[in-house]
Amino acid sequence: MQTKISFAFGSTNELIKWMDLSGTGTIKPEEFLFAVRFFIKGATLSETMLIFKQLDANTDGFLDEKELAKILPDSKFDEGDFK
Repeated sequence: MQTKISFAFGSTNELIKWMDLSGTGTIKPEEFLFAVRFFIKGATLSETMLIFKQLDANTDGFLDEKELAKILPDSKFDEGDFK
């Protein structure tokens, strides 16, 4: 999944804009599920939610830019970019 996402998006900011269907600035579980199933045909709900929980470092039930940066292996995340 990382390879496909890295190829499609050059930055975490681009990734969150694409995934954030509700426009809240964070990714809900259902938005993450949609994105994963877009890139990985046949991904199961349980597999996807396991990945979501692993990325959700602060356990608030949403993914923010910093947490999504883990998906992009070469991400140059800088907290100042998102304030």
